[in-house]
Amino acid sequence: SLPQIMQNRLADIPLQAQGGTDTYFWRISSGALPSGLTLKDAVCLSSPCKAPARLSGTPTSYGSYTFTVTLRSGDESISKEFTLVVVQALNSPY
Repeated sequence: SLPQIMQNRLADIPLQAQGGTDTYFWRISSGALPSGLTLKDAVCLSSPCKAPARLSGTPTSYGSYTFTVTLRSGDESISKEFTLVVVQALNSPY
């Protein structure tokens, strides 16, 4: 499961996996992330690279977003559906 994040606030959520035979390649295979948020592959200096991907950025819209992440490693792939809730930012005069 993913934590709730707040609209217009920087978010950085790791997506981790275990196993596989080769470098991890992550992608959003269906659905969509909120505007301002992206899925970023890890940057590794050696191979195979099995570091977590990250959902990062500053979401500009609130709501509930359902998407599927597919992870490929060698000839294997696996997909998982996630729901991410972006909470509306409160406008405060203080």
